[in-house]
Amino acid sequence: MLFLLLTFLLLAVVLGVALTVGTLFFQGYVYTEPSPGLFWRAPAAGVALAFFYTLWSFVIVKSDASIGNIPYDTVFRFSPKVDMAAEPVPVLWALRADGTKTKYIKRKGDNLRDEYQDERRKPYNSGSVIGFEVEHQGSVVRLDNVIFNESGQRTFLSKAGWQMDEFENGPTGVPSQSRWGRFLGNLLINLLHGGLWFVCLWLLLQFRFNDALGAACVLWLTATLMIVPPLLDRAAAIAASSAAAERPAAAPK
Repeated sequence: MLFLLLTFLLLAVVLGVALTVGTLFFQGYVYTEPSPGLFWRAPAAGVALAFFYTLWSFVIVKSDASIGNIPYDTVFRFSPKVDMAAEPVPVLWALRADGTKTKYIKRKGDNLRDEYQDERRKPYNSGSVIGFEVEHQGSVVRLDNVIFNESGQRTFLSKAGWQMDEFENGPTGVPSQSRWGRFLGNLLINLLHGGLWFVCLWLLLQFRFNDALGAACVLWLTATLMIVPPLLDRAAAIAASSAAAERPAAAPK
């Protein structure tokens, strides 16, 4: 893919040059002279880091990511929650205390915002609602376990761990689920990111251990805030557009 190739080439060049210049300045000033072989060591470190960032982007491109919903993100942005759908479900059923169900359809309201209305186009009515049912992957998910937060807002949970919040104007329509696998995956990839910076500085560029550790923390933080987010956002946009392009082809099946 062109995006991944350009990402790798651009980052390899930029990081290689930046590491060469930065190491020459720091080691020449603090260590008297720079490490021998710097002019191959710095480009090698740049290639290693560029490959890591490209691989990270590849994982996002091939995932179910969308803008604002990146499964493996930076430590400051990731969430262990998985959304059932990228957008509020088009149809859901409100379960009432008398055993009846009310079908609600997502439509544009008077303020042109999405809201749930019944089949007579009346807005959502929370009276006697004790749960919801939504369709997911060909089966029905029932969220009928209710918990209240401090403000009295209700959250509905399913036996499988899906949960959906309810507000005054209706439910969010997007059940979500916390997953340990996603939490551990995000933790691992961010630790690998910091560890790679340290290894490049210590073993490849031959900084002293303490200097490599301190510089790695600074460079990891800088990359986490400035380099990685736009890369992953672009990768997520590509993943979302690819998924949208595949939906029409899959529909007739």
